[in-house]
Amino acid sequence: FKHELRTETDTARRREQDLWSVALEARMQLEAGDPQRAIDFLLMRVQRFTSQGGDEDLAELHVLLAQAYQMVGDHAGAERYFRYAQQKLPADSGLNADILLGLGQLALLSTGESNVQQALEHFAISVKNYPSEKAYIESLIGLADCESRLGADPEAIEHFGQAIEQLAEKTPSWDERRPMATAVVRSHMGRAVDQRNYDLALDLLTLLLPLHQPNLPADMLLDFATVHEAIAVQRKEHAAGLEQRMAAGDLTATDQARRLANQQAAVHFTHAGDYYLRHAAAVTITDDAGHGASLWNAAASYDRAQEWKRAIDVFAEFVETRQNDAKRLSAIQQLGKAYLADGQYAPAQQLFIQLLDDHPNSPETFDSLVPLARAEIGLGRIDAAERTLLQVVTDHPAITPESAQYQQALVELGKLYYRLGERDADYFIQAIERLEEAVERYGDTNEGATLRFLLADAYRMSVGALDQRLAERQSQNERLALQAERGRRLEKAQMYY
Repeated sequence: FKHELRTETDTARRREQDLWSVALEARMQLEAGDPQRAIDFLLMRVQRFTSQGGDEDLAELHVLLAQAYQMVGDHAGAERYFRYAQQKLPADSGLNADILLGLGQLALLSTGESNVQQALEHFAISVKNYPSEKAYIESLIGLADCESRLGADPEAIEHFGQAIEQLAEKTPSWDERRPMATAVVRSHMGRAVDQRNYDLALDLLTLLLPLHQPNLPADMLLDFATVHEAIAVQRKEHAAGLEQRMAAGDLTATDQARRLANQQAAVHFTHAGDYYLRHAAAVTITDDAGHGASLWNAAASYDRAQEWKRAIDVFAEFVETRQNDAKRLSAIQQLGKAYLADGQYAPAQQLFIQLLDDHPNSPETFDSLVPLARAEIGLGRIDAAERTLLQVVTDHPAITPESAQYQQALVELGKLYYRLGERDADYFIQAIERLEEAVERYGDTNEGATLRFLLADAYRMSVGALDQRLAERQSQNERLALQAERGRRLEKAQMYY
């Protein structure tokens, strides 16, 4: 084209077409990632055009020079050429969109709210006045970036969404603005996470889905997983806070609100599990440690959502595929607990016994003794459950009364004897013995009220056996002793009630 242009006899037409070809060549150099070459090329051509006919028609080349200087990091040079070109252009020229975009980007390079506000004004004018120009999408992203920095989150969400919709509908997958938009949105997502504004972080992440569906990249899968998990934890904390306020008599805290917060937590834990599982699959070959961490987190998230069957599936996969993982014993224990929560007592019992046989001195085994007893109770093996619990509270060499395992075993043993007392009243005496110790040790915990009720009820129910003996023929002394014991137990029951 340039060779044929030399034969053009119309001077004005030849200059116009020469300007077009120079601009195209410089733009291609920029798109090829060679801004310094573009600078050298443009400076030489601008000098030639100026000497031949002035610079009134060189605005496009000045804009390209500004963009090239911007790419090499010469921000002062970039702003100088942007401003010079702006002076030469009429207001209706589409090149103004590129200038406003560039000036906005340069303003964001300086810290301070005033610079962000100045950048926002440049982007806003570009978006409003030049919606059909190529710079429109980048200007939308810049506008949303500024709004997010200034705390105008609803406006930022709206403009990010408009930009991403344009990118998804009108650009190919390799368009360089797609990763740029993703990077900007994720930077604000990270800031929202740092501020514990996890709902905003999720809104920002969700905006990116049209650019990456159906196969989200691994880092985005992990982002979704961690944000959903953080929201779930936040909802659980809110539910616990409502429960404390209700206990303190705060009438503004309702049980309905507490249930709703717990339900929302379960939903987000489930979503976290789904994304962790997808991330584990995505990095199976490339990142073994990441695969193991996400597989564990997926199972744990399902467990916290009380999605027992899904937790069972993923914990089982972890146990099977992560043979050398440091968390494998914990996974076996958690798998057993998930079976137990799902009412599958036989496989739960087998896993706990496996731990006991293969790793008798591991912390995971100590933590599995009470769940083992619960599984045995579920299978109707009451004697075996009693032996397991007694082993913990009487003669276990590694479990002390100060440990959580001892507390769980003592409480479980008291509850077991209480339930057995409904069939044989003699068990109420054993229930009283264990529950009194439990109330003394743990009466100030969240379980204290339940323990006091069970102890009171055990005292009350134990009177039935005394009444039967009083109905029989007794000596005067025996009758008086039984009546005194009956009164003592009822007084104890009344006190604990």
